[in-house]
Amino acid sequence: MLTERTCRREGFTLIELMIVVAILGVLSSLAVPAFSTFVRRSRTATIAPTLQSIYVSASSYYVSELTGRGTDAVTVTNCISGPAMSAWTPSEDKHMWDPVTGDGFRTIGFTIADMIYFTYELDTFGLPSTCAMPSNNPTTYVFRARGDLDGDGILSTFEVAVGTDGDNALYRGAGMWTSNELE
Repeated sequence: MLTERTCRREGFTLIELMIVVAILGVLSSLAVPAFSTFVRRSRTATIAPTLQSIYVSASSYYVSELTGRGTDAVTVTNCISGPAMSAWTPSEDKHMWDPVTGDGFRTIGFTIADMIYFTYELDTFGLPSTCAMPSNNPTTYVFRARGDLDGDGILSTFEVAVGTDGDNALYRGAGMWTSNELE
């Protein structure tokens, strides 16, 4: 007579392990794109404050009195800098600030000490450094940031438009224009 032996099984079955792996696969397929978007969005977090700093520097330069050398020098105000832009091509890697094309950033006293993902541009619509700018000019400057957040060659672009009002004071547009924000 055979006696039935009771086997005690410990551990998980293959089906249970496959279900756990499937659940982890579904969760990771949802989490990875969300994390990638979060990383790209965090890289754009510095753009608005940097464009605001460029605006503040340009505004200070615009209202400052500039005087030439000598006793017969004339004092002028309402000056804009010439155009300027970074000389490197945007990529997914950080780089040091390097405004080598044009001297507009140096003229307004703007610089960035940190490593950055974006190139910054100061567009004066073809005007060189000049003073005695007219009032009511809606296109005095455009401050622009461009970056390639994921290295695919598609650029994210952020712009702030700046003009002069009836009192010949600089003002900035109500918002920031964006194109391919997270590309």
